[in-house]
Amino acid sequence: MKTKLLTTFLLGIATILFASCDKYDDSKLTGRVDELENRVTELEKLVNDLNTTVSGLSTIVSAMENEDRIQSITPLKDGETTIGYEITFSKSGKVQILNGEKPSLGVKEEGGILYWTVDGNFLTDDSGNKIPATIAPEFRVENGELQYRVNGGEWQTMPGSANIGLIKEVRDDAESVTFVLSDENNTEITIPKVQSFALELDVEGTEIGIMADQRISINYTVVSGDENTLVKAISEGGYSVTVNATDAASGYLRITAPTDLPDNATILVVAVNGKGEMTGKILSFEKGELTLVKNTVTVGKDGGEFTVSIKTNMTYSVQIAPDSGWITQVVETKAVRTDELKFAAYPYVETGSRTGTIDIMYGNGQKVTYTVVQTDAEIANGGEADFGTFTSEPSLLNFVDDQTTNGWQLTHGAILGSQQWNVITDKAPALSGKISNPGILTSPTLEGGCGTLSFVYGSTLAPALLKEGLKFKVEVKNEAGEIVVSNEYTRAKADCTMKTEYPEKIEVNCAGKFTVVFTNLCPQQLDSRDNLDLFAITSVSWTGYTN
Repeated sequence: MKTKLLTTFLLGIATILFASCDKYDDSKLTGRVDELENRVTELEKLVNDLNTTVSGLSTIVSAMENEDRIQSITPLKDGETTIGYEITFSKSGKVQILNGEKPSLGVKEEGGILYWTVDGNFLTDDSGNKIPATIAPEFRVENGELQYRVNGGEWQTMPGSANIGLIKEVRDDAESVTFVLSDENNTEITIPKVQSFALELDVEGTEIGIMADQRISINYTVVSGDENTLVKAISEGGYSVTVNATDAASGYLRITAPTDLPDNATILVVAVNGKGEMTGKILSFEKGELTLVKNTVTVGKDGGEFTVSIKTNMTYSVQIAPDSGWITQVVETKAVRTDELKFAAYPYVETGSRTGTIDIMYGNGQKVTYTVVQTDAEIANGGEADFGTFTSEPSLLNFVDDQTTNGWQLTHGAILGSQQWNVITDKAPALSGKISNPGILTSPTLEGGCGTLSFVYGSTLAPALLKEGLKFKVEVKNEAGEIVVSNEYTRAKADCTMKTEYPEKIEVNCAGKFTVVFTNLCPQQLDSRDNLDLFAITSVSWTGYTN
């Protein structure tokens, strides 16, 4: 009886189910599936476009920082509609950017660095660090969500709007291209174009030191000229200049300085092609200067390398006296600069000492003489700081205490690498200017004495953030802890150029063991941020010294 009732019940349920299936309308379900598939397709297209555009924009930011130029810009078309652009840089190659729809992803500057933002807020990696715009995040769609990651890290869900636009407008002007981002501030990035018709002069910079009555020749080249191109020069201050054309594309300028030499003068050099287009350069001349930072050196019996430091704004030549054949030049290396010329002395096997001379020739036969004395005693050779062995990873965001293998101690600073400043080959310390915890760099106890201490410094911050410039102190202490040398260095805001190296050299002349201490003097005297008045020391070296 129970079996019969159960069978009857199951047959009834089956009848109801089949009857229901026969009448069910699945069009709504199908519509939802189609809508979901379309959404996934749209997201996948968004990801492809986003990866393309973010990579392109990252290249644009890097091009701006590295002073790259645009060779060409070509619209990308979908029928009659411009959907983006292909940009060709002179150094960075080709990139593509695609037009965005909604303002969400953009860039914003902090501490002199551009970072990615979403809806005006900084985009962060899986460790919570802001992501520099020179790094291109990677995007994907996972479970219907837009996700991103950096440098192969953990995938994270993209905050804010799902439809993320990057480029709101591209303005292609005669001399530059401006990219207007679709962020809340309509950030603009402007990259200059390569000038198709240009005049190039074979000279280092445009400021030249010269002596009275001196004659010099400067080669020139006309880029993208034609057979009717003419080059002319206009001088002032008593200078005479003649243009000597080899052909329509090249030649040289013959320049003669006056007897009564002014402090400064300029020469305007212009090229005009057959279409009437003009391009030009301005050469600035100033009174020549050449002095030796130090005019003598003592070398030990084993010989070895030594450096001659020359402060000059001129070209020059080196002549080693005929009776000084035991001296050889190792490396020959215009505004005033300090050149470092390396020489080497052969070993000395006699007793007593010997003397040699090196003449630095410049101008119209003027010279300065450097004297080399070699003794039968041993001279310490000096050394350099091993900044490349700091243990922390380079970052402008993390302020740490760190130490090198040889014992250089950084207290409250950042470790920088080539990503933060391209002149850094490995690592370099940067000292915080926070008044309550100023950055300090202390050497280990060094041996062999210190003749001269050389270091190079600079800042990765934009001048606008260095409101009071830079100010720091360098101390050298002897084995007893007594201060042998204490120098303060101040660089005004107007003289601070972002990511520019400034070399310095101190005459110490301290025998025996010594230590070196660099201290940020916090010119703004503020306590709000770690990166206040931040400056980096890219290298430290010293020569040995004995009494």
